[in-house]
Amino acid sequence: MLTRDDGSMASSTYHFPFDGLGTSFRCSACGEYHTVHLRYVDCSSDCLQSLPRQVALCVRDRELVLLADTRTYDIVGREAIRALDGGGYKTHCVILPDPSPGGSPVCDDQTLAWIKGQVLKCPFVLAAGSGVLNDLAKWLALDWNVPYGVVATAPSMNGYASDNIAPTVKGVKTLITGRGPLFVLARPKDLANAPAPMIAAGLGDFIAKSVSALDWRMNHIVFNEFYCAYCVELIQHVEDRLLAHPEMLKQREVSAVRMLFEGLLLAGIGMSMAGTSAPASGGEHLISHTLDMKALADGRPHDLHGRQVGVGTIVAAVLYDQVFSEGTPWPDPCGTIPAFSPIYWGTLAEAVRPYAEKKRRKAERAVARLTEGRERRQNLRDTLTPLRRDPYAIKAVLKDAGAAHTLDDIGVDHEAFNAVLLHAHEIRERFTIIDLAWLTGVGVNPAVINAWLRSEMP
Repeated sequence: MLTRDDGSMASSTYHFPFDGLGTSFRCSACGEYHTVHLRYVDCSSDCLQSLPRQVALCVRDRELVLLADTRTYDIVGREAIRALDGGGYKTHCVILPDPSPGGSPVCDDQTLAWIKGQVLKCPFVLAAGSGVLNDLAKWLALDWNVPYGVVATAPSMNGYASDNIAPTVKGVKTLITGRGPLFVLARPKDLANAPAPMIAAGLGDFIAKSVSALDWRMNHIVFNEFYCAYCVELIQHVEDRLLAHPEMLKQREVSAVRMLFEGLLLAGIGMSMAGTSAPASGGEHLISHTLDMKALADGRPHDLHGRQVGVGTIVAAVLYDQVFSEGTPWPDPCGTIPAFSPIYWGTLAEAVRPYAEKKRRKAERAVARLTEGRERRQNLRDTLTPLRRDPYAIKAVLKDAGAAHTLDDIGVDHEAFNAVLLHAHEIRERFTIIDLAWLTGVGVNPAVINAWLRSEMP
């Protein structure tokens, strides 16, 4: 049972539930060397006191740039600058404006260019905020080839500690490999006071691991791609405890919110150690990215990434249940993935086309591998069948936590979502349960998916 507290834990007593920060080691699970670039985590009420020291441990220079938006500057940015001033640092603060009334900054190539036009290169970058600001700081640090750190304001996504950046470049959601932060600081009160949709978004991104890890294992079996069980199991103890009491997130219990934040950091560490986003990002993320891309191209708002990912996780769990259910026959692959549609993508068509072509070739390789003999198909089935997650349980956890679990929750109508299901696979080469469903002839049935994404339990 999670315990309740008032979030007043002091830095001197805080212990992050992972002892491998700042280490390199040979993994007993996969035999490879893993490196954890993240050196320090402090999720306590007085964490800002350690900010000057943490920056000093990263660089000798006494100058840095701090990225914030109009909200996160008020939450923690101003106090972070005050702490840095006390440590003798010159802080160049760049506050990102909202692109439109009621909107918020986005992580894209245009925003990065705008930031670089506001400030000269600094030896250190500090993000004060959550998803978008963290990705922009990571991207800027990569571009400048300097280290960076984070003062987090919301438990909204798993990218804090990962090496990956998920920006929009020329209208297409892409994946860039950078390097994760050297430290992450967060005050429990800030995390618990974050807008409820952001806490719910964090749960959506966290729960995605339950199906994305299966996608990663599937690619290992079908294509002999790298896989590490340790990177997957890193969050298991947090996952078991957190998902047992999702209502505590809805109630903003500090211990539950902090545990979610720690689980998201562990997921990011897992991705960093693996050198890929695959441990925590699969077909469910492609659904969210496609929703983002179409909304931006059409000039419409879209929901938070993690809230959309939570809905996508229900979809992926349903597909795993259909493809790997005991009564489903497994003949030679008899289906095909839907053809690339320039009409659907509109102005994004030529930007998406190269990715869609890579996916087509990957699907052809999958068919060849799965038709070579029954042994690989049986291995796939024997391995993944017992690892499936119950879509009822996933939907129930999201619902009990007050997170998005229906299309109405994320403001998407059924017709538009049906089109997303047909084309989400086209934006990445990575093979997912969406592709396997098409190739096995099970398909992605809009009527079945829509039934799961109504308000009531199917």
